[in-house]
Amino acid sequence: MGGFRSPGLICDPETSLNYTDDVESARKILYTAEDAVIVPILMSVIVGLGLLTNSIFLLVVIRVHHMRTATNHYLVQIALADIIYLIFGAGEKVVRFAVSPVNVDMKWMGTAGCLLVPLLRSLAYFAVLFFMAFVTREKYLAICKPLKYRAINGGQRVWTTLTAWGAALLIAASLAPCSSVFSPYCITWPSAWIPSDLPSLAAQCRPVSEWLNTYNDVMQTFPFFLVMFLTLSMHICIIKTLRVQVAAQTEDLQGPITARKMQTRRQVTRMLVLNGILFFSLLAPFECCSIASSTRMYTTHQLLTSDQFSLLLQIARTLAYLQAAINPLVYYLLHPRYRKACVETFSRGGSTNRQYVNTTDRSNVIAWPKK
Repeated sequence: MGGFRSPGLICDPETSLNYTDDVESARKILYTAEDAVIVPILMSVIVGLGLLTNSIFLLVVIRVHHMRTATNHYLVQIALADIIYLIFGAGEKVVRFAVSPVNVDMKWMGTAGCLLVPLLRSLAYFAVLFFMAFVTREKYLAICKPLKYRAINGGQRVWTTLTAWGAALLIAASLAPCSSVFSPYCITWPSAWIPSDLPSLAAQCRPVSEWLNTYNDVMQTFPFFLVMFLTLSMHICIIKTLRVQVAAQTEDLQGPITARKMQTRRQVTRMLVLNGILFFSLLAPFECCSIASSTRMYTTHQLLTSDQFSLLLQIARTLAYLQAAINPLVYYLLHPRYRKACVETFSRGGSTNRQYVNTTDRSNVIAWPKK
């Protein structure tokens, strides 16, 4: 059978969507009024904000010497991953909205985009998960197991970083078949809408096999809940240990220098704990929606209509992008040292050569390359 031809694309009429007499179904593949607010406005703002905040944080760590600590080494990895996640996550949604009124049209991506865009998005997502666990582990060892913490050197942290990126890449690569098939399809719009400027050809990035949709949801959600459980467990241990140390300090069992170190340590720990809680709180709705999405096809009685679920998924996705944009803001709001370093960066060109390092972090400074 002959195919429909568009510049550079051919689709088989057997795969077409025929909505000649089905206006309701045709509307479901178009962006809604809510989408018109969420995607081009909210997501664009989030992408711009995220690129700005994460880039500033990277600049602060590069230019201010005493910010080059082990904790910030992992926070830098999170910032880099967040930038990638925003560009290939929210950024891809904004571009898709701009080039086609069909909400599932990925024609602009082509075959290469069907491989690269999901790969880079998944790489960044899993990297953020792993580094969030590592930065929590860093404070857990520093507070709960200080002897073991002192035995860790910069080389070990570099290997940990490479391992995390490598593991994230392997998982992301295993998900590549979930969206690697570039599949053009024809659309016949309702006769009542003719003449119309709606596209008669669209395309999707489809899985090699349908069961891979379930695999994608499982592989996305399982690491998230595993990391969340491990991170929250470490947070509980950190909080318990800090309470004991604070009680000892109150009884004057600590000297003035140790007291200052304890105060700085508590500030950093509070920042990381609250940031972790915010991180999982903003990501959890999307992960729960992913689980619900994979189970909806097996259930007959559904609480939400397809339109309601699509809106819920869109909101949850936006919250996930939001957390990638606001991480550095949490650092600045909750810790005066980060605020000071930010001000120092933009006043008198920063202080790249400044040698002062807070005594709390003297043992865990990363050897960064000099300019």
